[in-house]
Amino acid sequence: MIRHGQARDGIYSRAYQAWRNMKRRCYSPSYIGFHNYGGRGIRVCDRWLVFTNFYADMGEPPAGTSLDRKDNDKDYGPDNCQWSDNLTQRRNQRRYPMMVNGVPLPELAKQHGVDKVTLWRRINRGWPQSRWFE
Repeated sequence: MIRHGQARDGIYSRAYQAWRNMKRRCYSPSYIGFHNYGGRGIRVCDRWLVFTNFYADMGEPPAGTSLDRKDNDKDYGPDNCQWSDNLTQRRNQRRYPMMVNGVPLPELAKQHGVDKVTLWRRINRGWPQSRWFE
């Protein structure tokens, strides 16, 4: 019996897929990224364990977006989640590279035509900022 209308004959809405994957990340040790989520204590708020509540709070994701936690050290819930585009998602990753004056290092490197690894090495080797983009 389908109660929410978001899954039919093995085809799932984007919202339902996001909800299902969120739960897998937090509660399925066999999930490939579990160690980054449930394995480090990230959970889903009780309300969102029921899809219809998740959908009532988040709605359908706008085109080009996916589920994103604003603070990656906090659980999934209405106060900590949003639909975000890929750039916002990358900026919000725990492993995202350093920021320089509020600009992510890869973007800064691209703006100045320098390889991001080269820029990272120059910064970590203590080069003065005046020489970073040579």
